[in-house]
Amino acid sequence: MYGTPRSLPESAIPQHQPAPAASVAPQAPSTNRASSTKSSAKRRFAASAGWQNIAPYISKLHQRLPSTDIPSTDGKRYLTQVHDVFKGVLDAQGYQSVTVNNQRNKKDRVYGYSAFSSQRGIRTGPMGTYLQTALARPNFQLLTYTKVLAVARNGSTITGVYTNNTEVGSNGLIRINPNRGRVILSAGAFGSARLLFQSGIGPADALANVEATPESVQYLPPKSAYLNLPVGYNIQDNPSISLIFSHPSVNAYQNFRPVWFNPNLSDAKQSSGSLVGLNAMK
Repeated sequence: MYGTPRSLPESAIPQHQPAPAASVAPQAPSTNRASSTKSSAKRRFAASAGWQNIAPYISKLHQRLPSTDIPSTDGKRYLTQVHDVFKGVLDAQGYQSVTVNNQRNKKDRVYGYSAFSSQRGIRTGPMGTYLQTALARPNFQLLTYTKVLAVARNGSTITGVYTNNTEVGSNGLIRINPNRGRVILSAGAFGSARLLFQSGIGPADALANVEATPESVQYLPPKSAYLNLPVGYNIQDNPSISLIFSHPSVNAYQNFRPVWFNPNLSDAKQSSGSLVGLNAMK
């Protein structure tokens, strides 16, 4: 629906080749169109990080952040025209209709309605669940407008976290309780790798780049404390295919770009204050 149409030769289009899933535990209410499609438990892991090791925690996550393919609070689906058009095509090809997250391991020749990270008609993720629980705790502090730059460490022991917030300590350093303190870095596939690089953890060529970056080199430990680990190796994204087409039964909503300035009044009225209709969760 979006982007610039391009024509590809048939030889450039993969013919029924498997592709890796992008996320082990997808919950992205603010990105990826709030899509929340579970990855297969059959995906390949390193022996030390097999599915059997993380499955109990993934199950807890999905209990707290369940997905739905009916985000509207009235229990109805809206804008199903694309699904309905493709249903006729795919059924004729022998594809099976499934509720995608009820059968997470079925990824071949199946289709279904999109699953969203939504609760009560609202995009919902860690901010609306886990953060709310944390905010109620007396020993929790949320620092906004604060960027983590690296971790301070003594060998393999983290002693603090460097930030850009000089109000929290000297040079923006938040010191860790040596007896009970713990640090969890969660900045995504690329952001987490960057934090480790700037902390002297990663392959030699990546650490050399940090050494050559004036604003980052100050956070590196002595070279004798570098940890030469394959951080960032084998990072990959999953393929995403956008289809651009028109069909008499599909309402394109002008590709949604100008819809905010000239909305369909009946749609806007239906969703106003009620979290129902096609605008629920937007």
